[in-house]
Parts: sequence; structure tokens; C-alpha cells
Amino acid sequence: DRISCEDALKHPYFTEEPKPTDPSKLPKPLSAEMRRQLQAKLEHEAMQQSQLQRMQQAAATPFVQRQTQAPVAASPAPMRQLPSKPRAAAAAAGAIDVDSM
Repeated sequence: DRISCEDALKHPYFTEEPKPTDPSKLPKPLSAEMRRQLQAKLEHEAMQQSQLQRMQQAAATPFVQRQTQAPVAASPAPMRQLPSKPRAAAAAAGAIDVDSM
């Protein structure tokens, strides 16, 4: 048999200690701005932790081993050197006849 709602509300559960918390003392949900600030703080702390771990790993790696590791960035491609005054250089070498041009 089920009890009535009225009898259920008279149950000692609703009157014994601890009493319900006053609603004004309950936590409030975070505003959108507070959530953004908290997220930014957590991301900043994660970045700092990552940097610290990399520094600790580098400090634990022997210096000789660090020197033999491949470079991180590739070097730029060498520039092609163009001859200065190519006709004059070719004429001086006797490769072309400047007067016939």
C-alpha cells in the first residue's frame, strides 16, 4: 500500500537534521564571462605546465645528445648567383664576338 502525499510530507525525513540549505547559500552558475575567464586561466596554466615539462626534459637530455639531434627548422634554399655583365664576361673569354652583335 502506498501512502498519501500528505502522509509523505509528514515523514521525519522532512523535519530531522540536517535542515535544507538556505537557497541564498547555494552556489550560483557561472556567467558566460566568468566561464571564459576560467577557460583562459586553465589554458594558460596548461601552456605553462607544458613549457615546464619541455624545459625539464631538455635539462635531463645530455648536452652531446642535444647537439646531435636534427634541427627543428629547415635552412632556406641557397640563392642562385647571376653573372654580372654576362656579355662582357663572355667577350673577355672569347666565347662571343661583341662586334658582330
